[in-house]
Amino acid sequence: QLDLEVSGSLLLSQNDLFALAVKPSSSPQVRVSLNQSTLAPRDSVLAFKESDGSQSTGTAARVLAEECLFLPVPAASGGRSDSSRSASLLRLPQGLQKQVQWWGSANGYMVERLQALGESGSLSAGAGGDFEQTLAQVFGDQADQHALAMPGGVLLQEQKLPPLTKIQPVHFRLLPACKAATWSDLKQPLGADPVALQAMLEGNPQDRAKAARKKRSF
Repeated sequence: QLDLEVSGSLLLSQNDLFALAVKPSSSPQVRVSLNQSTLAPRDSVLAFKESDGSQSTGTAARVLAEECLFLPVPAASGGRSDSSRSASLLRLPQGLQKQVQWWGSANGYMVERLQALGESGSLSAGAGGDFEQTLAQVFGDQADQHALAMPGGVLLQEQKLPPLTKIQPVHFRLLPACKAATWSDLKQPLGADPVALQAMLEGNPQDRAKAARKKRSF
């Protein structure tokens, strides 16, 4: 059994962020929790594949995602680049589409360059309403609540990001006027706090204390 929890983090990958082999059972053997994090792969955020000896019924994995940002990773090298080719939220073989559960709340998706499902047969989808429609087709109408999945909903202050070798957390600051900057239940920005992460990276405890976002709970 695997319990994977990601909270307050900025994760980038030139491949899949998480590649998980799963098999259905009476209760999910893989449970993933993503909270207030920014996740940017070149391929997929979560890439599922069937384990050997899988049975055809039951639940293989359950994913809970809340107030996260999903977008493609910047290019690895070369000139300044906005984003890589289109990435995907999930890679899910058709044989697993009834065995994986997705439950999302107040997440932001850069749908201009992010598909709901990548390499998953006929349900691959692109921008805007297609993204939400694809998630609803696979996981049900109630599976992804208060989603921000419209073109222009997720905008970074730096529209042209530096190559991956020079990227810093502060490059992922949201444009204050975009919807993702006030989309959380408490009208806070979605995803990880890039200013606080930058302060942690630079190791100045006073700056870190100043940069830390107020806790989003009553």
